[in-house]
Amino acid sequence: MTPYQPIDVVIENQEAITAFKRKALKTGGHEILGVLVGRVRGKIYVEGIVYPKHIDVSADCVNYYPEEFRCIPNAIGTIHSHPEREPGLSREDMTSQATDGDVVFAIYSFWKKKDGKRLSTSLDWYCGSPEVIVSTGT
Repeated sequence: MTPYQPIDVVIENQEAITAFKRKALKTGGHEILGVLVGRVRGKIYVEGIVYPKHIDVSADCVNYYPEEFRCIPNAIGTIHSHPEREPGLSREDMTSQATDGDVVFAIYSFWKKKDGKRLSTSLDWYCGSPEVIVSTGT
């Protein structure tokens, strides 16, 4: 039996999530990253997103400084985008989640459907260790 339970994420600031999605879609194919701010009280409450000042971005990776993350009050995890990729965790996602101590992290994926015209999107929430990560797939 695993000690990890499905997570219950309560979005208290839907505007912050919507703004993140819009920003991600406008990046020209580069990943973006934000720090989730909130609290954990049985459920995970997301109150907002703070964007770190010092990050390096590319089409397939975001590098940030965990020291800056730790200085953000009430930081509970990260959210980042996966442009042009279907949902799923990369090895880097699992490694950074484990080493940076995220309580929760989210990945916003967006990709074109097979017809090349329509866009599919997925916002997936994760928590747990790299061996047992639970996704809510919302």
